[in-house]
Amino acid sequence: MTLTLLIWRSFIRGMIFQQEFHSDPAYVEKIIRKFATIMEPHLKMVQSQNG
Repeated sequence: MTLTLLIWRSFIRGMIFQQEFHSDPAYVEKIIRKFATIMEPHLKMVQSQNG
């Protein structure tokens, strides 16, 4: 597994834990979408290397 995918996986696990502290699911979704935007170029690069 590449470093990019490990970072993504760790972030999602952290957000699942973080949900316990936020009552607004929209807030958590906003953060996940923002992180996905940041990670998208890196994930595309990994995909092109593996594809």
